[in-house]
Amino acid sequence: NNIDIDTVDQKLNKCLSTTNLEDLEEQIINIKCVINLKSLASDGNFWKLINKNKYPNL
Repeated sequence: NNIDIDTVDQKLNKCLSTTNLEDLEEQIINIKCVINLKSLASDGNFWKLINKNKYPNL
């Protein structure tokens, strides 16, 4: 799997420039505390487990 670093960088910059970083940080901390997600964190389906309504900034 080849990853285009420049493309990833551009997408992250665009996302972070329009995101409230305090809200993003809070959501990341909350996700770390969710035991169900912790147990599946190594699973390839991790991002499918994230509720987009509950964590809209991710």
